[in-house]
Amino acid sequence: MVKIRAVSPKPNVVFIVLESVGSHRLLGDLANTPNIAALARSAVAFENVYAVYPSTARNHLAINTGGFQLTGEGMIEAFQREFTGPLMARGFAAEGYATALFSSERLDVEGMDQFERRAGWGTLYDFGRDVKNHVAANILNSWCAKEEFTMTQIEPWLEAHRAGPFLLSYMNGATHHPYSVPRGFREPNGRADDLARYRNALHYTDAAIGQLVAMLKARRLFENTLIAITGDHGQAFGEHPGNFVHKNAIYEENIRTFLLLSHPALGAHIPSSGGCAMESGNSSKPCATAKPSCMTSLPILRSKRISQPRTRRWWRSFLVNASAGISAHRRSVWRGFRGRRRRVGSRRWKVECARRRPWTAAAGCRSPKALPLSSAHH
Repeated sequence: MVKIRAVSPKPNVVFIVLESVGSHRLLGDLANTPNIAALARSAVAFENVYAVYPSTARNHLAINTGGFQLTGEGMIEAFQREFTGPLMARGFAAEGYATALFSSERLDVEGMDQFERRAGWGTLYDFGRDVKNHVAANILNSWCAKEEFTMTQIEPWLEAHRAGPFLLSYMNGATHHPYSVPRGFREPNGRADDLARYRNALHYTDAAIGQLVAMLKARRLFENTLIAITGDHGQAFGEHPGNFVHKNAIYEENIRTFLLLSHPALGAHIPSSGGCAMESGNSSKPCATAKPSCMTSLPILRSKRISQPRTRRWWRSFLVNASAGISAHRRSVWRGFRGRRRRVGSRRWKVECARRRPWTAAAGCRSPKALPLSSAHH
């Protein structure tokens, strides 16, 4: 960050959230994403970022708030109210940034569209609400628009705000099941199974990111833009018995994600705090076991990993930032919670758990071990 601030005290920020893309699916397979691999040549990577829960809406709440998570009610009910605490877009706007969120995927799942509409974005583009453009030429599948169509929505906004500074957030949709690419798109991984189709969808999304980078370069914005890329959660393909897609368990493949920070000022020879950099062009192994190299450009900042699930199927557990908050609505947010609240570690963090059935006061709540699950803490 010091090197970036030396170039500009207020760099532009492009924040990309990849749907259902975990750490080992991206950092361990950069050959499948050549445009992201190019960005990785001047980047720092955090490889052990743990999602608060393996689903999109809950993790976007954590991403926007810096860690706060709901435990007392469903997302649909909570998102009907305004979040009054600090949010990413509000923070950038307070610093004089123009802000925009462009989403290829529909945001109406679990009421996330209602949350994003109140999150402080100066511009919010949700393909799910762009009914006039719901035509075959623009639709990829029932979840989302074609990524190249979303790029056509981003480009005019980028042109209008080229003077900066700006925060531009982009959410893709192609990597959500059923893992689609447009007809005629070259599929380098074949179509033998879901994993192959998923890798094709990620390759297709990478092409859209390349298009976005080209837009920045054409307007001479690239040198002054920090590009941050993360995944909202992982995706499972049977690595453990019965574990497919993302909501069925909290194995590494479900919840372990990443954060990639790329800026030209970071250069190609940054020492890694973890003592190892990853082969950024051709590794097909998970990044934890990728070949070390002092000559490559992707420092890996390492932390502890979770190797086994720590909760049983009848528990739901979430990490709660007790200091952030929906202060005006705290009572309603916690309404109906029947488990016991237990402190974990410092005063700031708590783990909440509740039995699915039956709901009885006598049943109480046996707390599982504290999980370091947070989009903001590694």
